[in-house]
Amino acid sequence: MKIRTALLSLLLALPGAAQEILPALPIDSPSTAPRPSEIPSSDAKPGAVPGIRLQSDDKIGRTYSEGSPFIIWGGNRIQRSNLFTAAGVVRRAVQETLHLNDRWYYPIVLQIREPLASGTDQRPPVWTTISQVEGGFRIEINLVPRRQAVPGPLLQENLVRAILADQVLKGKAGQDLAGTTPPPPDWLLHGTLALMDYRQLGRMSRTFSRIFQLGRVLSVQDILNADPAGMDSVSLTIYRVSCGGLLMMLVEQPKGPEQLAK
Repeated sequence: MKIRTALLSLLLALPGAAQEILPALPIDSPSTAPRPSEIPSSDAKPGAVPGIRLQSDDKIGRTYSEGSPFIIWGGNRIQRSNLFTAAGVVRRAVQETLHLNDRWYYPIVLQIREPLASGTDQRPPVWTTISQVEGGFRIEINLVPRRQAVPGPLLQENLVRAILADQVLKGKAGQDLAGTTPPPPDWLLHGTLALMDYRQLGRMSRTFSRIFQLGRVLSVQDILNADPAGMDSVSLTIYRVSCGGLLMMLVEQPKGPEQLAK
């Protein structure tokens, strides 16, 4: 028990490098469970945010709530309201998946940016930046809608990244983190995404089961040394399933969620 708890504390502090390419595995069809919606067109109806009083300041283009870490800038009120709703859905899913409480430590800014002139904008549709500022950290998700939309799965991944970063950075305000890998660790991000898919399906996916049956699950050391950015789709699937299995084991340990939040 003490070894597993120590492993959990160690894993949260470690980064992630190489991954061999393995033969193709069966891939599940896309989940029908709801994902964060795309930024709607300007004629869409405002989204409702249950249990939260949503405040919008149209003069400066901001939507926020005192009970939420999310602050939405840019776009119009309908876009900001729908994006706020999507962010809240993902945050609740992360909390339920990892059994985390409702506390947050740093604001998460979502910035809807205008695309550059046609054909000249090389920015990705969604990306996250984390910077150290006086008294804490700035976690910012940038969105550049194309045809009034951004990819839902990419938006979800960046929201999960920001939500986990907030938890990992708890208590680190004032520390010099220059030169360190931005949180969260890759294994924690991909493990959370895998468990969220598992939770949405309500069962172990066919891909998840197949990888375990074939003994393709990566070791802890391979997971920590892997670099998912350089993987093909098959290797990434194996990596994500392996991260999900590791994270499931950790979360289910006594006081696992408490250790995960530290």
